[in-house]
Amino acid sequence: YIEQLAFTEQRPDYFRTDFRISLKRNRPKSTSTISLDIQNITNHQNLGGQYYEVMSGEIKKWYMMPLLPVFSYRIEF
Repeated sequence: YIEQLAFTEQRPDYFRTDFRISLKRNRPKSTSTISLDIQNITNHQNLGGQYYEVMSGEIKKWYMMPLLPVFSYRIEF
């Protein structure tokens, strides 16, 4: 640990683009919505965190979710 270098290391920039398309249908007593949501459409690897591997003595990195499609159906009364 070098005190003069404390807080100098930074994580890389976070980047994520999401896309959503939906269809909404209004009825007299209810409303229904069906949608497709694609999270991280560019499939960019964002750093989730770091941990220390005791056996190897190395600092390892883990990354957040890649491209993730989400289908949803919603009914409102």
